Amino acid sequence: MRPTNIYQLFNHRIGSGNVLNIAICEDDQTEFQHLLSCMNESQVEFTYQYFMDGEDFIAQYYPGEYDLIFMDIYMKQSNGVDVVSKIRELDEQAIIAFITTSTEHFADGYRLHVNRYLVKPFSADDVKEVMLKAKKELALKPHIDVKCEGKMISLIECEISYIEQDGHYVYIHMVNEDQYKVLSKLDSFEKLLTLDSFYRCHQSYLVNLAHVSSFDKDNRLFVMKGGHDVYIRRPSIFEAKKALQAYLFRKSRS
Repeated sequence: MRPTNIYQLFNHRIGSGNVLNIAICEDDQTEFQHLLSCMNESQVEFTYQYFMDGEDFIAQYYPGEYDLIFMDIYMKQSNGVDVVSKIRELDEQAIIAFITTSTEHFADGYRLHVNRYLVKPFSADDVKEVMLKAKKELALKPHIDVKCEGKMISLIECEISYIEQDGHYVYIHMVNEDQYKVLSKLDSFEKLLTLDSFYRCHQSYLVNLAHVSSFDKDNRLFVMKGGHDVYIRRPSIFEAKKALQAYLFRKSRS
């Protein structure tokens, strides 16, 4: 199936790997301005979006949208721990920093794999440390470089949902619904990938098991977390189920 909406080259990740895309969830304007001032002093390039309510943030959130999330724990309309719990249901990779007046949520931070705490009042150096760490962690994620519409772009492997072959092109479907058209064969593209979560389930499909929502045996499909269907070749239906179970087992032990 050929995608109908090919992504145009304006995503922040393309040609701007040194720029952090940041979300700030903080309902106190004074605290927000202080954080923004510290970010400006960091000498780290960034773009940002600001949210005053955690529910508004989670309503529009999709995996891979932000390189770093600053999340206030104590907000009037929502609790930051609850918001991050919902984020983790969608995205295990997001880099998150709690903003808090108390250290009592360290256990929650550990459980939710929160990367850093900023205890108020925090300094510009504290914020810079968080931003630099986010840049380093982003750089450590496996990337692949592909040529798309005449431009070389770098894609983070873990943010690929699935890849499909159509004629002389492969279409790369990202978890955030972006799509890339690359002149290549799926056989060649498969060799570029390094993560063990990718599985060739069909002559025309390569799926990232990390983003599978469910397994549909009757219709021979992987249903992806974004709602898309990825076809499984008939002879591989039992092998595909075992591959998914094996991945989930490895994940549970990591």
